[in-house]
Amino acid sequence: MDGAVWIGIVVIIVVAVVSVIAIVFLRVTGKRLGAEPDGEEAKAEAERLKDQGRRDGGWMV
Repeated sequence: MDGAVWIGIVVIIVVAVVSVIAIVFLRVTGKRLGAEPDGEEAKAEAERLKDQGRRDGGWMV
């Protein structure tokens, strides 16, 4: 294989490893990502969605 192919493979592996390390670090330090809201507003929204699911046929437990 060409050197460019190996460089591409190494870059992909490095990006994947750095991403995993960043996610583990954020979980260990207790920081939340944007997709994981916390607080009273998020709890109220989750409860509202559960109630909606029950009314629409119980698709959510």
